[in-house]
Amino acid sequence: MKRLGCTELTPAGRGAVSVLSLEGPGALERVRRWSARALTPGGLFLARLSIDGEELDEVLLTVFSEERVEIHLHGSPPLVEALCASVGRGDSAQSLEARALRAAGSAPGEEGARILLDQGEGALRAGLAHLLEEDEPTFFAGLGELAEASARARPALEPTRVVLAGEANAGKSTLFNLLVSTERVITSAEAGTTRDTIVEPALLGGWPVVLVDTAGHRAMAGEDETARLERAAGRLAERARASADLVLWLRPPGAPAPPPARGGERRVVLSSKCDLLAAGDASGVSVISDPEHAREVVERVFREALELPERIWTPGRALAFDARSREAIEAARGSAYGTAREKVNALLEEGVQED
Repeated sequence: MKRLGCTELTPAGRGAVSVLSLEGPGALERVRRWSARALTPGGLFLARLSIDGEELDEVLLTVFSEERVEIHLHGSPPLVEALCASVGRGDSAQSLEARALRAAGSAPGEEGARILLDQGEGALRAGLAHLLEEDEPTFFAGLGELAEASARARPALEPTRVVLAGEANAGKSTLFNLLVSTERVITSAEAGTTRDTIVEPALLGGWPVVLVDTAGHRAMAGEDETARLERAAGRLAERARASADLVLWLRPPGAPAPPPARGGERRVVLSSKCDLLAAGDASGVSVISDPEHAREVVERVFREALELPERIWTPGRALAFDARSREAIEAARGSAYGTAREKVNALLEEGVQED
């Protein structure tokens, strides 16, 4: 039997507009209570929504039927969460295949989209159904292999945050432009050209990343405007490194050793502005003289640092592709055999409802 659920149709996150679909028994009646308007199927309405006496937003409503209403509202994640939380996320009532196909539309790269399309065609369902036919040792071994494979593939679905850091004029922005394949950042021989953090999506060897260019690391004394700006830029760079999955620290010839990494910072030092063959440095890059080789070096050290395989997509392979499927499989692994089977069955039956 269908249940009332809320599904976000636009990509998750902050934006100008978010579109929610409220579907299931009582959808229109629920929105009537929120808007205090006489809404009818087939209409387009401007309304103000309030829940428990709190006015949330002015929205545009598209009423398709008594059981389906689309809500167009401002793209604020807390606002979206407040509305969906009041009725329950629609994802909880969707099948594995429906969730995977929906996610494929906003996959961060081609390989991730292929993984999701496989799951949308039933790869995860088939893999779990096969395990349910096995004896207890094989069942748990298979769940473990599935969990490990899913963890290795996760960076193909959720971009890794990679920060470029180093001394001023180390070549960070030149490398950044190479990796994002456009002249995104102004470069100059003068140190200190970049002061803000610049963020762009990119692909490293097919793996999606969020690439961050930061201001150069250098101490600035004094209280003039330039010194204050440099220190502010340095603080921004430090915060960017603290939130990174990987820091690539560029060190040109003659530059001092980088400062100690803080906390759990994962860092790789690359020699920059050097000819790799002449220097004999396996971690050296020369973006100007050999950009292709520089990209190859960055892609290699990126995979090695994060222990990622070169091959991302294996056709038809079953993978847990979202938080819900990963959590269900981990819960099953930590349960007794009978309970674990029930948890896997519950995952398979989720969203498989009568019309």
